Amino acid sequence: MSKYGNQKLELYGISFDSKLELFTYQVFKDAGYDIKRCEDSFELFPRFTYIDSLTNKKRSVTAMKYTSDFYIQRSPKTLVIECKGFKTEPYRMRKKLFLYHYGKKYDFIEITSQKQCLEVLEKLR
Repeated sequence: MSKYGNQKLELYGISFDSKLELFTYQVFKDAGYDIKRCEDSFELFPRFTYIDSLTNKKRSVTAMKYTSDFYIQRSPKTLVIECKGFKTEPYRMRKKLFLYHYGKKYDFIEITSQKQCLEVLEKLR
């Protein structure tokens, strides 16, 4: 259990950071969003790069990346879904950077409860 009260869970061999994340995955899977479907693309844990790694003579700096919880590509919309029960300051900064770099290309959806997850799914239908 983490300091925020969530516990890691596993389903279908996939590790989830919280019950909300697992619930969101299960709801979308039950609704037909699957990685094997041709019509829609459903991908777990994509990474978005803000700043590439840098190397100079003295040292190297690793790339700055953001990993979302879910990524759903549907015609005409592409969605990035983040499940958050508790919003930390580092998360708020990563969210701002994501919106700055990728806000025009993707729709960012933040799910904070199971009820909200069901509402998002209903809007997608």
